[in-house]
Amino acid sequence: QAIDRAKGFADADLTPQDRFERDYLVQVAKGKLFWLEDADQPHINPAYYVGGGLDPNVYIARPYADAPTRMKALIAFLQRVPDATANIRA
Repeated sequence: QAIDRAKGFADADLTPQDRFERDYLVQVAKGKLFWLEDADQPHINPAYYVGGGLDPNVYIARPYADAPTRMKALIAFLQRVPDATANIRA
């Protein structure tokens, strides 16, 4: 759904930087879908969770919003880590 929504933004309505960000989002999402659906990594490879599922980098390194908004998102992310690790362990 995110891929389809991102593709819905027409080139004419976006700056070159926005087009790059949109295209980058689409490619990353396609890659994630491959590892989730085709390779089924969450069910067959415990290392799957090391690289991305618990990585807070997107909240820290990417300036997608102002600092207070990013901090709130990071706090919400960190509050979900215990449940996520329980699901991974299961």
